[in-house]
Amino acid sequence: YNPNDGGMHFYTENATEANNLKNNGWVYEGISHYVYINSSTQGISQYRLYNLNSTNGEHNWTTDEEEWNMLKSLGWIDEGIRWKI
Repeated sequence: YNPNDGGMHFYTENATEANNLKNNGWVYEGISHYVYINSSTQGISQYRLYNLNSTNGEHNWTTDEEEWNMLKSLGWIDEGIRWKI
């Protein structure tokens, strides 16, 4: 979590991304849950988007394709399907 913005939590399946955040002041909280890889035929797609206008690295995770499309239309950066739940 980011202790500099009120404790925003961030989830990733990527160890390099987690280490980069940790090296930039985020607190590593360990593994919170296990997921299927994004190429899996199992599970529901979990989309991740980034708010380019955010000052604190705000992300949104959703399984709702309509919400995903709506946020993209508002300028959020699509980071694709991150994993399957």
